[in-house]
Amino acid sequence: MRNFRRLIVSAIVAMVAISCQQIGESNLLVGSKVRFTADTEGTSRTTMGENYSVVWSDGDQIQMFGIKADLSLSNLQQYELVGGAGTTHGVFEGELDRAYDSYYALYPVSMFDGEYASGQFTMQLSSDRIFTERNFVDGANPMIASGTKDSGLQFRNVCGILELKIRGVGEVDRIVISDVSDAPKPLSANFVVDATTLEIVGHTDGLTSMLARLENPIELSETESRSIYVVLPPGEYKKLSVTTFDTSGNSTIRTATNPVTITRSEITPVTEFEHKVEIAPYVSINYLEDKSNFYTSRVLAYMNDATAGLYVAVLHDDEYGDYEATDAQVAQQMGTRFEKDSSTSLMEFTLQTYSLMGQTIHMLALPYDSDGNFGEVAKISFVTNVVPINTDYMVSVSGEPTITANSIDINFATTPADAMLRASIWTSSAYNGLELWVPNINTATEAAEVTTTAVNGVVNIKLGNLLPQTEYTLVYRVMNGVGDGVYSDTFTAYSEYKVYTFTTLAESGSDDEELEDPDTNPETGW
Repeated sequence: MRNFRRLIVSAIVAMVAISCQQIGESNLLVGSKVRFTADTEGTSRTTMGENYSVVWSDGDQIQMFGIKADLSLSNLQQYELVGGAGTTHGVFEGELDRAYDSYYALYPVSMFDGEYASGQFTMQLSSDRIFTERNFVDGANPMIASGTKDSGLQFRNVCGILELKIRGVGEVDRIVISDVSDAPKPLSANFVVDATTLEIVGHTDGLTSMLARLENPIELSETESRSIYVVLPPGEYKKLSVTTFDTSGNSTIRTATNPVTITRSEITPVTEFEHKVEIAPYVSINYLEDKSNFYTSRVLAYMNDATAGLYVAVLHDDEYGDYEATDAQVAQQMGTRFEKDSSTSLMEFTLQTYSLMGQTIHMLALPYDSDGNFGEVAKISFVTNVVPINTDYMVSVSGEPTITANSIDINFATTPADAMLRASIWTSSAYNGLELWVPNINTATEAAEVTTTAVNGVVNIKLGNLLPQTEYTLVYRVMNGVGDGVYSDTFTAYSEYKVYTFTTLAESGSDDEELEDPDTNPETGW
C-alpha cells in the first residue's frame, strides 16, 4: 500500500469508481484463477481535506478467505495485485478452488496470522515499526475487507492515525511513543479484531510503548513543523508521552496534558512541539517482542548525548511489589551499572527469562551523566513468552510402577516415539506450597531431576533417596527440541504437563541405615 497522494498520510480515503476501461472487467475468471477488485475506504472531506487517498502499490498482496455456508472460512492463500497500482482501486488475482457467496480479505499479510475464530481475526502491531515523513511505508496500515464477486472487496481501516507536528534543530530519526497513565493502553500487541465491525475486542502480549523508526531522517525547521503520521489502535490514551531522538543522540520528551483519542480511520493531530537538545541525561527503553523466543527477552535503551551510563534493575512481579522505594531508588539500589559507549546512543540488553515464562517482568533504567547527576527513571513491564502446548506431543504412565520405601521405578509411553521427557519430583507437601506453579504450571519441568529421550516410545526412570511413608508428587511432560540445561534449552513445544502422586512404603528393619543420608534434600528427596 503506497504513499498518500499530495504527500499526506491517512487511513481514510475517498472511494474511486470502477474504471473498466483502465483495468478491465472486475472479477474476471482466468482458468483456475480469479480476480477481485479492491477499493479503499471513503470518508468525509472534513476529516481528510480534499483529494487525499491511500493508493495500492506494485507487489501488494492480500490474504483471501471464502466464507462457507456454515460461516467457517476457507483460506484461499495470498492474492497479488495485477492492476490499479497507484490508484485507490486495485485488482488482485489468485487461485480459487470454488465459488463462495462472500469473501474476507486482509492487508497487509504480514500483520495477520491468517487464523479466523468466532468471527474474529488476530492482527499484530509490532512494538518496532517503520514510518516516513508525511506518509507511511508499505504495509504499515492494517485493513480488513469483505465483499462478493460482484461487489468486489471494500477495504476498511482497523486503526487510526496520530499526527505529530515537530519543529526544531537537527535530524530526527526515531520516536518513542508511550502511554504513561496509571491505567495504560497497549500501543503494540496481538489485537483481536471483529471481522464485521472492525472493533478491537481483545489483545495478548500488549506493550504500552512503541518505537517508530523513520525510514529516512527528517531535517527539522525552527519555523515550520514537520508532520509524522503513526498508526495506532483506536481508543483514549489518558497520558501519551512522545520522545524524539535525532541523529546526534539528542532527545526531547513531551507528555500530552490532556487525553488523546485515536478514532478508527481518522487522523488525530496533537499540539506542535519543539525538538531540542536536553542537557539532563535521558533514556527511553523499549521491549522487542519476539514470540518465537521462549528463553531470552531483549530490550533496547535509547540515550541522549548527556547520558554517560545507566543503572538497570530487572525484577519479576513479586520482587517489584516488595519495594516501597521509588522506581529511581530501586534502580540505583538494586540495579547493575552499565557504562555507555560514547560512539552510540543505543544499548541492547538480553535478559535470561526462561525460568520466568508467562510472568510479568519490570525493567527500570536510571540514566546518569559524567558528573553523576541522575535523569528521570524509565520503566517498562512485559509478560515473557511461554513455550506453547503441542497436542501432537503426549505422555502417560505405562504399567504399574515399582515403589519401595526409598525409590520408584516407573515407565512412560510417549508420542512421538523420540520425544524428550522431563520429570521433577517433590514431596507433596512441598509441591503444594509452590503457589506460583499450582495449578497453572507453565514450565513444570524447568528444574527437572530427569531429562531423557524416549526410545521407541518408551522412557524408564528410577528415582532413589526417597523418604519412607511419604507422599510424593511427580510432574512430567514431553517436548521437542534440545535440553542441555535451563538456559541452553531450545524447546519449541510442550505436551500438557501431568502429575503422578504416590506414597513410598514403610521402611523395613533391615533398611534402617538408609534413612539418614547427608546428601538428601528433605523437600525433594534429592
